[in-house]
Amino acid sequence: MIEIRNLMFQPLTFQLAGGIESLHLGPREREIIADEQVSVEMRRAEEGGFIALSGVSEREDVIAAEPEASGDESTSEGTQTKKRR
Repeated sequence: MIEIRNLMFQPLTFQLAGGIESLHLGPREREIIADEQVSVEMRRAEEGGFIALSGVSEREDVIAAEPEASGDESTSEGTQTKKRR
């Protein structure tokens, strides 16, 4: 798996290898994609300093795949508290 990071303060869109799907990255956003999805366009963007590509270990993969916490948090007593917004 490869982590792709947008180093720019503007959104970027890339075609994935195979040309069927695309990847949209917001400003400073990170995404994890399969190795075989890295396209020539992404490699050129990396050379130009627009994005950073780095390998990801399996443990980091699991952490990134876990869903974000919902609006409720459990306290040590087991009661639910609401997050302020």
